[in-house]
Amino acid sequence: MNWQYLTHTGKKYWQYLGISLVIGVGYSFYTILTILEELASRPYLVTQVLVSYTGFFIAFHIVARGMYKVNEHKIMSIKKQLLWIICISIVAPLPWLLSDFLFFQLVPRTYTFDDLMKIVYQLPTTNWSYQILTIVMSYWGNFIIYLIVYVMIVSGRNYHKLKDINEKQELKILINQINPDFLYNTMDVIKRTIDIDAEQAADVVTQASELFRYNLTASKNNAATIEQELESLTNYLNLLKLQNRAPQDIHIELADQHFIESLPTMTLIFMVSHILKNALHPNHSLLIKGQQQGEKYLLTLLHTSTKKRIVDADYFRNIKHRLAFMFHDKAQLTSIKDKNSHKLMLSLPLKEQTTTHPDILPSVI
Repeated sequence: MNWQYLTHTGKKYWQYLGISLVIGVGYSFYTILTILEELASRPYLVTQVLVSYTGFFIAFHIVARGMYKVNEHKIMSIKKQLLWIICISIVAPLPWLLSDFLFFQLVPRTYTFDDLMKIVYQLPTTNWSYQILTIVMSYWGNFIIYLIVYVMIVSGRNYHKLKDINEKQELKILINQINPDFLYNTMDVIKRTIDIDAEQAADVVTQASELFRYNLTASKNNAATIEQELESLTNYLNLLKLQNRAPQDIHIELADQHFIESLPTMTLIFMVSHILKNALHPNHSLLIKGQQQGEKYLLTLLHTSTKKRIVDADYFRNIKHRLAFMFHDKAQLTSIKDKNSHKLMLSLPLKEQTTTHPDILPSVI
């Protein structure tokens, strides 16, 4: 059995258990000192409360949590969880009962068990079975409340962990959705170029390797700077040109790009891929323009070709999903088309700036 659970606890565990123990100890001090002050001395009653809650802590923190941790991975349904909670609640309180019983038997006192039953539980001294059942139910009722709260906290924490893991795995799958046709065509270009110009083939291999390396590292770094995005986009468009699948004229004009804190990795490549994949004439010119507008940074891709009738929206959905993952509702991606063009507009939250200065980067690829 792994005993690390004794020291490895979540932040909310001590928050809830610690507060509840303090409240429980305080309430017990008040009630016992009030009810039993005529039967025993104050030091005896204080010691009794401390011993009782020490037994409770052992029963809950060590026994109950240990039993739950050992079988936590086997509890796959609500029914099994309820049955296991009942089982733990029956076995785990025994150290608590035992500690109170031994204290009552071994430490000298000035009152009897009958006196305790009569004052605390208001029970007749002659009905032993009813007395024992009442005591057991009292301990069990208090213990199972703590146990249910603990299971609810653990279940909620596990749910959020699984949710985070699923989102991260889904994000990695989304990032790695480069079109397989692009990979095959790139390899074909490299093969053809080697026979014609070995030096150019080496450049193609370098660009392809940089692009694929960027794609592979994207699974670890979900966000990228605008400079990284532009560099990878340049490699991507250059490789498309060699495949005769790129726009003839490509203009990039970004103003105030220092306001862009980060982007989901591969955003620019996926936006261009969406436009070109759905264009009737992919070789028409492409303009990538960005500028600050109010409290947002607006990034626009304008392609001078209309859409196809049947549109493939995989890349578009990919980008929107990852934007929601990264920015929640602070970023929007919209698609606008008319008779002569297709436009993608990406609105991003601004990076906080202490000073502002224009940074215009016009270029032609």
